[in-house]
Formats: sequence, structure tokens, C-alpha cells
Amino acid sequence: MGNTKSTNYKKDKFSSCNSSYIKHGMGIDVGGTHTDVVIFDFENNLLLSKSKAQTTPWDFTIGIKNALQEINKEYLKSVELVTVSTTLATNAIVEGKGQNVGLIIMPPYNLFEPSDIPHDPIRIIKGRLDIDGSEIEPIDTEQVRKIGKELIENYGVDAFAVSGYASTINPEHEMLVKDILHRETGLFVSCGHELSELLNFKTRATTAVLNARIIPQVKRFINDLKNILNELNLNAPIAIVKGDGSLVSIGMALERPVEIIHSGSASSISGARHLTNFDDAIVIDIGGTSTDIGLIKNGTIKECSDGTLVGGRKTHVQAIDVTTIGLGADSYIKVVDGEIEIGPVHVSPISWIGSLHDGVRYAIDYVEKNFEFYKNSTEPIQIIALTQCRDKLRLTVREKMIIEALKSRPHTIDELAEITEVKNWHLVPLLRLEKANIIQRCGLTPTDLIHIKEKFDKTGKKIACRLSEMYSTLGGFSSRDEFIKYVFNTIARIIATEIIYKLLDYEMPRNINFRKSSSIQKTMEMWLNRESTTMDVIFHLKYPVIGVGAPIKYFLPKISSYINTKYIIPDNTDVASAIGAITSKIVISKHVRIHPTKKNEFIIEGLSGRRVFFSLDEANNYAINKLVDIVRSMGVKAGTSEKKVDININDLQINFSDNDYFLNDTIFVERTISAVLKGLPDISKLKDNDKY
Repeated sequence: MGNTKSTNYKKDKFSSCNSSYIKHGMGIDVGGTHTDVVIFDFENNLLLSKSKAQTTPWDFTIGIKNALQEINKEYLKSVELVTVSTTLATNAIVEGKGQNVGLIIMPPYNLFEPSDIPHDPIRIIKGRLDIDGSEIEPIDTEQVRKIGKELIENYGVDAFAVSGYASTINPEHEMLVKDILHRETGLFVSCGHELSELLNFKTRATTAVLNARIIPQVKRFINDLKNILNELNLNAPIAIVKGDGSLVSIGMALERPVEIIHSGSASSISGARHLTNFDDAIVIDIGGTSTDIGLIKNGTIKECSDGTLVGGRKTHVQAIDVTTIGLGADSYIKVVDGEIEIGPVHVSPISWIGSLHDGVRYAIDYVEKNFEFYKNSTEPIQIIALTQCRDKLRLTVREKMIIEALKSRPHTIDELAEITEVKNWHLVPLLRLEKANIIQRCGLTPTDLIHIKEKFDKTGKKIACRLSEMYSTLGGFSSRDEFIKYVFNTIARIIATEIIYKLLDYEMPRNINFRKSSSIQKTMEMWLNRESTTMDVIFHLKYPVIGVGAPIKYFLPKISSYINTKYIIPDNTDVASAIGAITSKIVISKHVRIHPTKKNEFIIEGLSGRRVFFSLDEANNYAINKLVDIVRSMGVKAGTSEKKVDININDLQINFSDNDYFLNDTIFVERTISAVLKGLPDISKLKDNDKY
């Protein structure tokens, strides 16, 4: 084998034009726990107003309305642009929500097993392409019509996804199938090549299915948001944050909703970058439900190069490379056989429900009277409360009994076990009610311990104090303060460990599984516990750590002490995600690859229509001109009038100059051409793409 060589070129030759000037904008971040709103002054780079409210997952509009009520009304009148980041798309995929999608595929050379793509219904149709995109077998139009009709009649599909082998080189088969299905059924059709330029048609198929599935949820959310803004006489256009931190118009977001997964995580990292102007840093965002860890290098947020995982499924969605752990300020703390466990379950803080319902004290009275029963586990003392959701769920007899009991006051699970007359608390039928957001779980969380530590003057603090006293006794601590200190230190250790893993993953080959390496695990133990008799293991990070999120100040000093680096907690860190949303730009990128063929000709992978070129220069010029037209057109659709396009060229070749048999010989493998357009949101363009 020879040496692999990459040659880079960069051209900035495409002119720019000015976007419409926006003075004031509003950023909204709908997170798993809280909904944040900010009003931002672009002219002075200044935060004018901010607010925070509880997220209401059964109806996001309630949380948004509550947050908007706290915003200065005069500033609201001046808003010209609204940008939104949300966990909606990610949660919809993880929870399996959405419409029924029929998947139609064209695999290579008839090689396909049903287990390759775990989806139902799925159909294989005629139509084959060779690896170079040349046609082996044409599409049978009548077969496509029949299958489309059959999937609707027998499976009640609401949308279609289409994916074929080599469609990134030649998408004509996918486009033809889409055209037939849309004309015959009128339903939405999502094609793999529209969402991905990467190889692997199976992953493209999964991406297309998820894209088609979540359209109703995203459309409903956008409609509800527009109605809220209309009530406030706010007619500003709306842009949505994608998973890579860039903005898109409503129209594009509804065509490609899968691209807004990890939207909230991207906004928080972008917000940290904006608040500090650091070009190299680690970012930690501690929210209520989870903690995100991202990396900023050379002023750019690191992205997943080959697509991100969503709900355990590999996709080709370009999103930021973020590590998310199920540990946040509202993670459930429990004691099991004397051991403290934190997360990944998310509950509402006991102090919060205690401040809303005076009757919670009776539930705590019940726990104290039966204290001896909870030495093995504190899980039965989770408190269940009704939400404002009135879902029309057909209730069972026991579910009705639970609802009636909760109308008077919140109850522990153990109390509900007595009321419903089940033998064990595990058997209390809560799952359906919880999934429908009719009830919510409450328990002891780090948020409660922060309230105690800070001596916040809130009614619910007394409840948190009573429960934490019991936890400290069950956990074998000498005092409540020792218990609180242990919980805070544990959270800091877990996050510090994940930071090290994140950086190891960045520095080392991707095929190494650090978590399964016994040597690395032993090194990590020596670092955390300082138990070695021969050496001290110390990590000293070259990058600072930026902390964002409302509870960050309680954990970041300890985290930074573990990894020996300075930390920064910027002003307005509690609304960093909303700031990241409103300060983001529109970024359009597209890549193509030029490959040589066996006949010494060249083909382009990633453009519609298969063409053969007789020289690299001819293929190169054609590809660049097409790319510029495409990204400019997509830029307008995304909501910017920017015209400047950066072109990057990367050649991959094998050099045999060190081989006696191939003196000074080089083999060209492929050329990758990337086109990137970055622009500010344009009010007029966003309004043009507000129709859907």
C-alpha cells in the first residue's frame, strides 16, 4: 500500500449581498424542563429582557405563554424576528410518536434482509442502480402505484419514505418513485437523497422514515406558536434552530423536520460561544433533565461527521457532536439498600409541588409514619400529582380511582397502592397516565438540595427539608449537610468523567471503546479516587470550561477542580439556549465527490442526474457551478439573501513514490468539493417561506 494524501484548496470567489437589518429579535428555547424567552438587541449586542417558565409537555403553548407574560411588553412590540429551539423533534422520535410511514426501498443486487431496516410496513420494488449510479433495472411505475395503494388501504400509512442504493450518485429512481406516489396519493414523500449526501442507503432509509414520521408534531407546534404570537399582535417571521446550530425557515423545517433534532443542545452550545467569544472551550450545559457536553475548536462547534444517533437509531442528520447524559438538576435521587443513586429518571422537584399543594405535607406525614418500610428503597415514596392536562384517555377502574384520589391532593405511590388495593406499589397503574401527561412524578432532586443550601424562602422548602432528612438517615450520613455534599460531589465526578471521555474520543481513533478498556478504566479510577501507591493521575485540560444553565454555579467549581482548568460562568447563563437561538445564523452546506471510473472517465456523486465527464477539470467546473446554484437557492428557501459561497476542494490520492515498483506514481482516488453559504436571517425571505 502507498501513502494516502489529502490536498486542500479554498476559493472565496462568489459575491455577497446585505441582508435585511434586524434590530430586535426574540429567542425561545423549549427545553425538557423549562421554557426560556429572551429579547435581544443586535445593534448593541445586548440582552434586553428574559424570562423562564415550566415546560408543559402536554401543551407546549402553556409554558411559552407563561414565559412571555414575564417579558417587558414594550420590548415585545419591537421584535422583528422570532427564533425557536426545541426538544420536540428529538422527543417525538425517542417516544415513537408521529404518523404511520410506508417505506419503499431499492436495495443493491437484490441483497436485503428484513432485519436490515427494522421498520413496518416496508416494501421492495424494482429499480436497481450499479455502484457508479448507472441503471441496471428500471422502475416499474405500475408496481409503485399498486404498492402505494396497498400500503394506504391495508396499513393506513399517512406518508412515504423512499431510499435506494447509489441514490446519492444518481437520485433519478428515488425522484421518479416520489413523483408517482405523490401524484397517486397526495401524501408527503421523503427521499433519502434529499436528506443525506453520505453512502449507506439503509441509514438514509431510516433518516427518511424519521423525517416523514414527525411532520405532524412539528407542524402542530409551529401552528400553535404562530397563534400565540398572533394573540400578542406579533407578526414577526419565525426561524427554527437545526441540530447543527444554524437557522432555517418554517417552510424548510417542515420539509426536513428530522434536521431539527438536537436543536436545544445546539442552541446551548451556540449561546455559550456567543456569551464568551471563546474560540476553544469545553461547554457544559446542566439543565433540569440532562447535561450536554460539547466542544468548541477554532471558533467552530464540533459536529458529527457521519450523522448522529437519535433514540438508538443511526441517522445521516448533521448535528453537533454532543454528549448527553441523563443527569440534571431535576434528576430523581433515590436510596437503594443504603446506596445513593441519581438519575437518569427526571421528576419534578418536591419543593416545587410542595409550594403548589399544601396537601403534600400529608403525603410526607404518611412516609414518616412508615419510615421503616423504606430502608430497601425510597421509590415507593415518589409523589404523584395531577397536571393541567385533560387528555381524553379511556380510563380503567383503577386509573379512575387514582385520578379521584389525586383531585384532593398529591399522594405517594405507596398511598395509591392502598387506595387501588394492589398488592405491591410496582403494580399501581401509572404508566398510561404518565405517558398521556395526565400525572407527573415528583421526588427529591438536586434542585431541592439547592433550595435547602441557599435557604430559599419558599413554602416547598420545608417539604424538601423533611424528605432530605429521611434520605440522609437511610443513606447512613451523619447529617443532612453531609448528604447534600455527597450528592453534589457525585454529580461533579460524573460530569468530569464524561468530559475526559469526550476529549479522549476527540483525540484518539474512533474504533477504540474507552468504556470497555480495562486499562483506561483503571486509570480513571486512580484519577478519581487518588488510590495509587506509586503515582498520582492528574488531567490538566488546555481548554477552559464554559458553564451554562441555571444550576451550573453549584457544580462547575468542583468539576473544574477534577480536570484542572479554569472555568467561566457568563452573565445570563440561565438563558444561554434562548440567546443561542436568536444569535444563530443561516448556514447552508452541500458536498459532492468526483470519482474516476474504470474507463478513465469521471462521475459526480451527490448531484441529480448521472453524467459522465472526460476530464477532472470538466467535472470540477460543472460541480462547482451546480453547487453554487444549489446552496444559493437553498439559502433563499432557508431565509437569507446572502450570496457569498465558500468553495473547499479536497483531493484524496495514494502516493506510491516510496515503492520500488511505482516510482513517483500517484493514483487519484476522489475529489470532495464543499460549498458553504453563511448569512444573516432576512425578514422578507423568511416571510416568503412562511407558507406551508
